[in-house]
Amino acid sequence: MTKAAPRRRRPRVIYRGRVFTIEVGRVRLPHGIETTMEVVRHRGSVVLIPQPTPATVILIRQYRPVIGRWIWELPAGSLEAGEAIGLAAWRLVDRGDVLDMKTVVGLELISRR
Repeated sequence: MTKAAPRRRRPRVIYRGRVFTIEVGRVRLPHGIETTMEVVRHRGSVVLIPQPTPATVILIRQYRPVIGRWIWELPAGSLEAGEAIGLAAWRLVDRGDVLDMKTVVGLELISRR
């Protein structure tokens, strides 16, 4: 048996910035309880998993000010307004973080509002 999805009621924007928007609203959960939830909306991102060989994945070293340190991560970037994910993937490749990629395969849209 599939549970009903939570129902959002009366969301309102409490912050609208360049990168994301924050909404707050009442939500009725599947078991009937109603609560207030905040939702962060983002226009979307693209993440690449560069594999020059089946056993190798390329990571890039990126400084993250929020945690105050350098970390290793997959190449990623935000979508530009209205940009298709395939074009965003090639934009990342053109940026040069991913060495010399010749193909981009396996594009999949995970979530977009």
